[in-house]
Amino acid sequence: MSVSLWLLLACASACSLVTTFTSSARTGMPRLDTQELRRRQHLIHVLEANARLVRCASLAPPHSDTNDPQP
Repeated sequence: MSVSLWLLLACASACSLVTTFTSSARTGMPRLDTQELRRRQHLIHVLEANARLVRCASLAPPHSDTNDPQP
């Protein structure tokens, strides 16, 4: 009984140590953080491009239609 108890305790300890040291490296959080950072940077880039486009469109003179009669 004593040997099987010690064996069980040793296996449980070894499994706990292996799980502790390997799960932190395999959680994927850094990968998810990197993906979220890329999404955020892409969103900021798109918003800035849209803001530049709106600014340029508001500064440009209005287009004249060729169908309108000229005075």
